Amino acid sequence: MWALVGSSTLRRRGLAFDGGADIVLTERDLSEGRSRAIAAFRRTLQADRLGIPLPGAPPMLPSSGFVRLGDGVEAFHLMREVLRGGGLGRIDRLAPAEPVGPPASPRSIDAVNPDGETENLPVLRALLALASSASA
Repeated sequence: MWALVGSSTLRRRGLAFDGGADIVLTERDLSEGRSRAIAAFRRTLQADRLGIPLPGAPPMLPSSGFVRLGDGVEAFHLMREVLRGGGLGRIDRLAPAEPVGPPASPRSIDAVNPDGETENLPVLRALLALASSASA
């Protein structure tokens, strides 16, 4: 089990090109396929970011928001409610709620690769065939 915390994005450009800084936490002590330590860490990070108070010393009960963060589906709904409330000064949308501009037109499969360069699929196939025959 692992957790990635930082500024990188999980896409080709974010991991290979953009200058992000991350830390990876690993855990081998699993219970029912989950790491309790990583789950608690994730829950604490989310609560802190949303301004949800952490539970105090017993017998103080946790807030309803903190309880909801313990369940993935409820955590999603809680985040959505905060975003619908304007983010409450804590979080911002990564994209506008409604699409901006005209819808994207469909492109052919050989139009663009992840780096934004136009590719010619027949030429690429021929180059790959030549490369594989040369290495055989």
